[in-house]
Amino acid sequence: MKTKHWIGVLSVVVLAAVLVGANESAPRAEPVRAAVCDIHQAMTTYKRLIDLRDRLDKQDKSFKEEGKRRADLVEQMLKQLGDLKKGSSDYQKLDQETWDKMYQLRVYQEVEQNKLDRQRRDGLQACYEDLLAEISLYCQETGVDLVEYIGPVPLDSARNVQELESLINSRRVLFHSSKIDISDTMAARLNAKYKAAGAPLK
Repeated sequence: MKTKHWIGVLSVVVLAAVLVGANESAPRAEPVRAAVCDIHQAMTTYKRLIDLRDRLDKQDKSFKEEGKRRADLVEQMLKQLGDLKKGSSDYQKLDQETWDKMYQLRVYQEVEQNKLDRQRRDGLQACYEDLLAEISLYCQETGVDLVEYIGPVPLDSARNVQELESLINSRRVLFHSSKIDISDTMAARLNAKYKAAGAPLK
C-alpha cells in the first residue's frame, strides 16, 4: 500500500512539473496598450478646420450681402410697378422683369447656400480623415493597440430621466489616466503638418 501511495504522489508531482514547464514555455500575451482621444477637442484646435470655417464664414457673409442687394432691387421694382397703370405696356414689361429678377434671386440663394453647405461638409470630413490617419500613424510609431473616443458628458443638461439615461449610456470611457490622453498630441501633430504644407488645404 505504501508503494502505491508513493507512486501516486510521484505521478502527481511529475504531472505538475510538466504543466508548469508547458506554461513557462508557452508565449505570454503582451498587454494591450490603449489611448484615448477627444475628437471634438482635437478637431476644434486643428488650424486647417479653423481656417476653413473662417473662409466659409466670409463667403457666407458675402453671399448674404449679395442676396440682400438683389432682394432690395426686387423691392424697388415692385414699388415702381405700383406707380404704373396695370395692363399698360410699361407695366407688363416691368412686371416680367420683376419676375425674372425674383426667379434669379431664388436660384442664386439656393445654389450658393448648397455650395457653402457642401464645402462645410467636405471640409469637415477631410479634417476628420486627417485626424484618423494621424491617429493610425501615431499608433504604428508608439505601439498603441487601441484608441477610444472620449468627450464631455454634460449630465446637468438632462431635463428628465430619459435624457439622463441617454447621456449616461453615451459615455464610452468611464475612467482614463491623463497620461494616455493623446488629444493635444494629435492636434499638435496635425497643425505641424498643416503649417509645413505651406499653403492652406481645401
